[in-house]
Amino acid sequence: MFKRLFMTVLLIMLTCQIGLASEFVLVVNKANPDSQVTVDGAKKIFLGKTSSWSDGTRIKLVVQKNPELHEFFVKQVVKKSVQQFLTYWKKALFTGVGTPPPVMADDAAVKSYVAANRGAVGYIAEQSLDDQVKLLELK
Repeated sequence: MFKRLFMTVLLIMLTCQIGLASEFVLVVNKANPDSQVTVDGAKKIFLGKTSSWSDGTRIKLVVQKNPELHEFFVKQVVKKSVQQFLTYWKKALFTGVGTPPPVMADDAAVKSYVAANRGAVGYIAEQSLDDQVKLLELK
């Protein structure tokens, strides 16, 4: 009886964690003219292959410290593991072709950074979205 109850609780906890990690949204500064991006377009942005928005504003990336959210985002959008993403940016820094994005502690820090920087883009948990930033719809 106890074993079955324990397994049920464990399964529920794992399901909840997976559900939370999968609900992210991309956010940009409110002045950003763009309102949507394809998954491939977002991948290019977060790999530094696209460097400006449609109005010419320089893109400023920011990523999350939250390990579950960051891992899910990197796998779903960038199509890399967290280690591959880190290695990609270390190589870009070493070869002089790019600088790794700053890592923010949490959703609030990402929103503050994005709100303060016109070209900024980041991702947050969906439930943290508010009017401080603008949603960048992922198509």
